[in-house]
Amino acid sequence: MKYSANLMKFLLFTIIISLTGPLYSADQQILNHAILLNVNGRKVTRSQLDTMGEILFKMNYPNRDETNINEAEIEALSANALKELIIIYLTEDAYTDIMNDDESRNDFDITSSQVEHELKTMNVGKLKNTPLAERFARSNIIRRNIVYSTKSGMDASPREVKLFYVKNRKTIFTEQRKVRIREIFLSSDKSNESLSKKQAFMLYNNLRQYPVEKRLKMFPEMAKEFSRDRFAQESGLIVTGTPGNFFPQDFDFKRRDGSLFFPKEMIQAIHELNARGDIIITKSDKGWHIILLEAIKGGKNIPFQKVRSIIENYLGDRKYEEAYYEWLKSRVSKNKITWNDGEPFQQDKITTKPDPEETLRFFRNQLQLYIEQQKNSQTRR
Repeated sequence: MKYSANLMKFLLFTIIISLTGPLYSADQQILNHAILLNVNGRKVTRSQLDTMGEILFKMNYPNRDETNINEAEIEALSANALKELIIIYLTEDAYTDIMNDDESRNDFDITSSQVEHELKTMNVGKLKNTPLAERFARSNIIRRNIVYSTKSGMDASPREVKLFYVKNRKTIFTEQRKVRIREIFLSSDKSNESLSKKQAFMLYNNLRQYPVEKRLKMFPEMAKEFSRDRFAQESGLIVTGTPGNFFPQDFDFKRRDGSLFFPKEMIQAIHELNARGDIIITKSDKGWHIILLEAIKGGKNIPFQKVRSIIENYLGDRKYEEAYYEWLKSRVSKNKITWNDGEPFQQDKITTKPDPEETLRFFRNQLQLYIEQQKNSQTRR
């Protein structure tokens, strides 16, 4: 869109002002009332965008200070704030149409207690006296009522639930496999690579000849004596700070900036280990890594009865999201949404079709978190 770069700067500045306080008090009154958009002739103002940005910040980052935010997060907040304001207006217009219909109006009465509960669900219960936050919560309730009334059969059938479980049993309904790893690291001698390799394979072959239990016993002693990295003092144990130093075997060991904690060859070797006591050797640009899988947790199938209700909720939510997308797309196409200069607002900035793969990944992560919490809860008892 031809306005995208300038508009984003405008939105970034708007949210920055709202989060850091009024920097220019004399001009703030003018800025607050600047009109950004028109939705069926109703004005979306800069002041509303500021407030919606604050609401979304509190929803998405409940434990963070408002000044602790980077440009990428501000950009996302700005775009989402504008989108949510448009959806509020579209929902309110749809609600007005319904309330003018005598047969439907009783089904859509919204009480103050419902709004308060919605605000708590949104994690912004403290904003219950903020008019825009209440409008936001109210529109969410209205929209759910409308979508559920326009399409039946959004509850998952027993057959759908069972088929979903069977189809995803190996990929989703298996406890995340966690491992505890020890390593012997031998730094490479650049002046004599063949000697470095010979020393590494002598240790590796020596360990490999022993039965599993003896290997498990000997490895920590050998790591303490021969290893040349920071884990040597821990007898080769890769210390992660997690309970028992178990971590997901498929963990990518990436920092926030995308760089790796360990050499990629070492990470790949960890991923390839299979059974308790398995040992593998690999070379990176740092040197030679002899890696032992010391212990395994998880990796078992989660029984159907344990997750049936969770699947029912997930499939129901997915049906709702698809129905909501169709409803919103229809509302957007039937209404006039323009920038303040009359340029049409791009419809695909408002309606985003649910990505099945993304929702499935999110579901898997949430399920694993739930299972882990349940196990921890049982352990405490």
